[in-house]
Amino acid sequence: MSTTGAWRSLLEEALADFERAVELGPDDDDTYYNLAIAQYNLDLASEAVYTLMAGLDVFPESVELWELCGDVLYAYGAYAEAVFAYDMAAAHGGFDAQELPYYLDAMEQAGDMAEGMDIAEELPGDVTDALEETAGVPDQTGNHADVPPLPPAK
Repeated sequence: MSTTGAWRSLLEEALADFERAVELGPDDDDTYYNLAIAQYNLDLASEAVYTLMAGLDVFPESVELWELCGDVLYAYGAYAEAVFAYDMAAAHGGFDAQELPYYLDAMEQAGDMAEGMDIAEELPGDVTDALEETAGVPDQTGNHADVPPLPPAK
């Protein structure tokens, strides 16, 4: 993802603020989340993953950090690692339905399509219909749309 001009300047300022907040020891996972979003949007994906891992050391049960970690890893083609991150989000009591298409696609890309299909078959019809309408996921022919954007900062 490439950003330019004024938007990039704002992100760089936010990045510095979030880095200072992390150094102070945040009370919740939002600081790590927002820092990782800023890093990702400034094309600093590896730094975003390190930030998320540091956040997960402090907040190991954060569904939001695990999901975002899965998103960043998915966006850069680390599919097996993305599946692990999504699995951890689910193991800690949550998994956003919007993440499901990326989870299933990451499973396919990582060679775990049989398990992904089992999960998909267990979904209610309205969820399956919603997934088929979601942008950025494989269609019936197996074609893949562009990598999804990450969610906005909190």
